[in-house]
Formats: sequence, structure tokens, C-alpha cells
Amino acid sequence: MNILFMYAKIIVLTIVVIATLGCQTKQEVVHYERSNPVRVNCEAPDTFLIDNAFADSRKTLSNPTCFPEFESHFQALLETARENPRPANRDLFHDYFLWARDSSIISAMTARNYWRTYFTSQFISLPDEYAVCHHCSRKEEIFNLMQDELVKKKQGYMAVRDPRGLEFNPAESNDYNKALRNHESIQLVFTAACQACIID
Repeated sequence: MNILFMYAKIIVLTIVVIATLGCQTKQEVVHYERSNPVRVNCEAPDTFLIDNAFADSRKTLSNPTCFPEFESHFQALLETARENPRPANRDLFHDYFLWARDSSIISAMTARNYWRTYFTSQFISLPDEYAVCHHCSRKEEIFNLMQDELVKKKQGYMAVRDPRGLEFNPAESNDYNKALRNHESIQLVFTAACQACIID
């Protein structure tokens, strides 16, 4: 009888130990899961359908964790739009910048600079204070910045052009051709003004 009682006691103790270890293991797993942040996929949209690409980007960037990926998303959208050019893409980008601004993904100034850099004939690389003599020492730097910006304007134009027309018709009225003419005239005027500054 005593032997049976001892066996029963041992079995009960064994069950208690196993149950206790099991609870500890479960608590550790739960703690481990809670201590690790959930992995968020912030990758840029990967689709050739332009409307779907914009929708996917908005959905992804709605998560604050993905805010820093705005530039990579924009470049992916720009590439998709260049592969599917149409004038309607201009409105898509315009609304996209406004949405990103209103969602606090980018600042109002950043949104404005994106728009002006890629989709208008204006050059944001020009000094705000257009007193030429004050900037002649930076002339080459400014010209290089304008050249880089002109490349971006061409990318923007290739995304919103009418695919039925000629790609580079100088007589066509579009922001890229205006920017191209502005680029040339500004450099001529800037150079002449700086020469006049030296004479003065």
C-alpha cells in the first residue's frame, strides 16, 4: 500500500513539473513574439498597370513605418508611367503629391518641389534671390544642378507625353520643351550678367 502511495505521489509530482515547464515555455514564446516588431512590407509597387501601381503605393505608404520609402515609390511609379505614357498620368502624379502632403508623408515644400522639378518648366535649382552677381562664384554648380533637373524634367515628360505624337518635337507646347528653351536662355543671360558684374 505504501509502495502504491509512493508511486502515485511520484506520478503526481511528475505531472506537476511537466505542466509547470510547459507553462514557462509558452510564456517565453509569447514574450518573444511580443518583443519583436511585426515585419512590414514597404516595397515599391511592382506592376505594369499604372492605376494599380498608384493604388498599391498609397496603400503601402499609409503605414507610417513606410513613410521614408516615398522616394523609392515615386521612382517606381515614374518608371511604370514612362512605360505607359499618357497625358492622364500628369493628374495622377499631381493628386499623388497632394495626397502624400495631406497624409504628412512629405512636407508641403517637398511636394511642391517634386511637382516643379519633374512636371513644370520652372527650375527650382535657381537661387531664390535672383541677384546674379551674388551667385557668379557658384555659376558652374548652379548650371550642373540645372542640368540634373533638366534630366528629371525629361523623365517627367516621358511619363505624361501623348504616345501618339513625336517624342521631341521642338514646336510642341509642353513643359519639357519650355524647360529646354529656358535652360539655354537662362545660361546665356546668367553668363552675360556675370561678365558684366566683373566689368562693374
